[in-house]
Amino acid sequence: MTYVIEQRIMSGLPNYSLTTVKYVIAHESGNAKNNGPNALENELAFMNRNKANAFTSHWVGDGGKIVQVAPVNKLQYGCGPKGNPLSYAQVELARTADKEQFKKDYAAYIWLLRKLAKDAGIPIVLDGSGNGIKSHRWITNNLGGTTHVDPYAYLASMGITEAQFKRDIQNGLNEEGLTVDQYNELKKEIKTLQGLIAEKANLQSESEVASSHKEAWEWAIKEGIIKGDGKSMNPTGALTRQQMATMLKRYHDKFNK
Repeated sequence: MTYVIEQRIMSGLPNYSLTTVKYVIAHESGNAKNNGPNALENELAFMNRNKANAFTSHWVGDGGKIVQVAPVNKLQYGCGPKGNPLSYAQVELARTADKEQFKKDYAAYIWLLRKLAKDAGIPIVLDGSGNGIKSHRWITNNLGGTTHVDPYAYLASMGITEAQFKRDIQNGLNEEGLTVDQYNELKKEIKTLQGLIAEKANLQSESEVASSHKEAWEWAIKEGIIKGDGKSMNPTGALTRQQMATMLKRYHDKFNK
């Protein structure tokens, strides 16, 4: 799945080059009071008013919407003086109290972080050693210059563990926005359902034998003349010449030896 990145580049931003490209930073707003339907727009307006103090390159929210507010590969003020000069892009996630909306926001967040890492030419790995995608917490614990520890607490409040966040960054999500675990579970359920459908089809096929043919049908099965395809006896299906030859040979082998 591909998302549209809406461009709303703020005016009056500083234009400083990076020292080097090492990271893409994963943030969340940290504003528990701003989690309503207008949370994303509120955050965008607040950042624009306070860009002299803090700003990032992207925001995600409002049901999977992505807004770019500052250029990538330029200095941003999002993760402290030690992390900022090394960060190609920094992504903020607006909060929501709606878990269904969160799923859409999270899918867009994962997609964007992975895309930006690809664009930057860095590993698509979260909080690993060396270059890659880093949480704000990783910057605090490993580089310093900041005290924030997002985005893990907010993600956990919405059912996303640290381990799952790392897996989703590494593997991505499928086109429906499911996590890898959810996708694998869905595949198991589909396989089970297919088995039930096949079983039902087999039972239904048995009931389709007309009463005038039932005695002969049951005899042919009992004597091994008709064996079906392993899934269904299919009494009303078309008979090919090769199937007819097989049935005749079974009859011959059983009764003419």
